[in-house]
Amino acid sequence: MSAQDSMGWADDPVRGAGARRRYNRLRQDQARFRQAKVVNLLVEYGWRRGSGVHIARELGVSEATVSRDIQAIFALPNRPSHCPLCGGVEHSEARDQGDDEC
Repeated sequence: MSAQDSMGWADDPVRGAGARRRYNRLRQDQARFRQAKVVNLLVEYGWRRGSGVHIARELGVSEATVSRDIQAIFALPNRPSHCPLCGGVEHSEARDQGDDEC
């Protein structure tokens, strides 16, 4: 048995990077699954004061985690961006044609 055969993942940077990628992917998948549950519970409880506390208790996570999940849900890419010139919803067609007027 050579020295390379006895190296663990912590000693081998390539294996360590693969292990980190797998672990991080697992955590991301768990977060997405939890966020889907948060959306369903928000629909069930409604959007009012204290609903984050109820959701956190039901999911067995902290209130801060639920708060971060709600922020992540509302920051999804399909949300309209704001125009840097007028502050309204961005006028992507006009800006794509080079027109800077709002």
